Amino acid sequence: MRRRSTLLGASFAMLFLVQQSNAQQAPTWAPVEIYSCNFIGGADMADLDRVIARWNAWSDENGQNDYTAFVLTPHFTSAAFEYDIGWFGVWRDGNALAGEQQWLTDGAAINEAFLEVIDCPQHQAMAMNQVRDIGEVAEGNIVPAEFTNCTINEGRIGPEARAAIVAVADYMAENGSQAGHWLLRPGPGEDPDASYSFKWLTAYPSWADAGRGFEVFFNGGGDQVTGELTERVFSCDHARIYNTRLVREMAE
Repeated sequence: MRRRSTLLGASFAMLFLVQQSNAQQAPTWAPVEIYSCNFIGGADMADLDRVIARWNAWSDENGQNDYTAFVLTPHFTSAAFEYDIGWFGVWRDGNALAGEQQWLTDGAAINEAFLEVIDCPQHQAMAMNQVRDIGEVAEGNIVPAEFTNCTINEGRIGPEARAAIVAVADYMAENGSQAGHWLLRPGPGEDPDASYSFKWLTAYPSWADAGRGFEVFFNGGGDQVTGELTERVFSCDHARIYNTRLVREMAE
C-alpha cells in the first residue's frame, strides 16, 4: 500500500479540521482516505506500530504536517466487513494533497515496509464535512467510531439530509451526548455497485459517552425523535463500530 499504510481535544478533533458551517455558509469539505487491511503472515499490531513510527519520522523530516491518521480495529461489525484493521486519514484541505507527490517520489522504502505487514485490498477516497465537533477526549482514550451508510430518498436532496443530521446531533447534545458527527461523500475507489448516498460518522469521546448515547437513543426517546427528523429524507443501514487510535496528528 502507499503511505498512510495505507476514519479530539488535542487529538481526535485535530483529525477533523473542517469548519462547522452555518446558515450563511456552504458546508466545507476535506479529503479523506480509508484503507481496509489484513495482517500478513503472522504480523500483528506491534509490527504495524514499528512501521508507523518510521513513517511518522519520515513525515516529520519532510514537513508532512497537514495530515491526521487513525488506526481502526473492529468492535461491532458483521462478517461482511472481514478486515483486521482500517486506516482513516484526512488532509487539512485539498491543497494538502500536494504532499502526496513527495510521498510517491521518496517514500518507497517505508511503503515496502508497510506491505510486509499488511495487505489493503480496499482504498477509498471520500469528502468529509463536520456537522458537530466531538467533546474533549482524555489523553490515550480509545475513541469509538460508528459508521452507517445512508441513502437519500427520491425527491430529497443532500442539504436536507445534512439539516436532519444537524437536528439529530443537536437533540443528542441537548440530552448529554458529547458525540461528534460528520458526513462522508463517496469518491474514487468506491465499489461500482454501491448505492448509498453518504456515510454518517458518529465518534464518541469514550465508551462511557457511547453508553450515554445508547441510553438517550433507546431509553430516552431518541430513536423516535431521530426517526421523525430523518425518515422522510433518508434511510440508513445498521451501524458498524470501530475502536480508533490516533497515530498522527496534523499541526495546528
